[in-house]
Amino acid sequence: APAATRFRFASDAIHTLCESLPEHLRAPVKWAAAYCRERNLTHEDLGALLLQPNSDKPYSGDSIYSSFTGRRDLGSMERLATAIETFRKRVLETAARATSPFITTDLARQIFEQCDLARRKQRVVFLFGPSQIGKSSAASHYSLTLPPGETCLIRMPSGGRECDFLHEFALRLGLSPNATRQTLRRRIIESFDPRTLLIIDECEQCTDNPRVSGLASLEFAREIHDRRKCGLLLIGAASFRRSLRSLFPLEKLRLRGYRPLQLPAAPAKADLDLFAKAFGLDPAQDKPLRVEITTTTGNGHESTTTITGNPARLQADTIQDHGLGRWLSILEDASDAAHDRGVPNSWARVLATHHHITLNEA
Repeated sequence: APAATRFRFASDAIHTLCESLPEHLRAPVKWAAAYCRERNLTHEDLGALLLQPNSDKPYSGDSIYSSFTGRRDLGSMERLATAIETFRKRVLETAARATSPFITTDLARQIFEQCDLARRKQRVVFLFGPSQIGKSSAASHYSLTLPPGETCLIRMPSGGRECDFLHEFALRLGLSPNATRQTLRRRIIESFDPRTLLIIDECEQCTDNPRVSGLASLEFAREIHDRRKCGLLLIGAASFRRSLRSLFPLEKLRLRGYRPLQLPAAPAKADLDLFAKAFGLDPAQDKPLRVEITTTTGNGHESTTTITGNPARLQADTIQDHGLGRWLSILEDASDAAHDRGVPNSWARVLATHHHITLNEA
């Protein structure tokens, strides 16, 4: 079977099950289903990971199947929810140790506010900004802060064709992508309700290619909002904003928009200082800094090069030319190199890291 269909319970089926459960049991069930879909697990795999409360025995696949098809009494579902919560905490603790913490900047908070606005008021909300400013990472982090099933984040596929868009939904929601277009559309729509926030990233993919029309994809997103009264956050570049104003087929979508937010071309200095602090650095100083860089050639000979750089200017130039993502990668590489050597990170190491990158790109 295709990887997307190994977990046999699609999002709309989980949605129907949760509607029959008390509110406090819905989040664990939705989380377990999302965990299985993301990791390509079957319900048997899930059972083997869950320990029955006050026991060291795992759940059987049949027990999980019966639970997810609504054949268990409330007491059984209570115990299953407890087992899921225990496992979920262990997963989150492991993930926290393995990944760098998200840095909540002022720009991220603005994005969170747009997400909250769309979700709480069930509105269509637009978020515009240049590439590599942090839109996608902030939206992704926001989706992780809510219980599973309350957000659905879809990256618009290249070209924005509706068939590709529906396929992305199918993968995200655990639906069969081989269903008919009508069936797939119906099941996608039925996977949402007023408590759900639908986030669609890179919406400019629907409007930037003159040879391909992705407008049907955006119209389908509007249809989900209209029919299920869910929040809808649409994220795109400046070209997407211009298309909303100029393309008549998007008029209905544009008119539903509420309090659009245009993000700046570059992060504010306060945000950049937070990033620097997260990697063990003081704010970037606007002054020259001399750095000696020693490299070892293939035959074992060492050579030393002295360079002069300005941390603040390097920061500004890198973000302007390559975006925030590139700058954060440089800071992370410098921090990792310092950690490997057992020394504190420094702006000298950042300048050296950038120097090595530019040499390899030449």
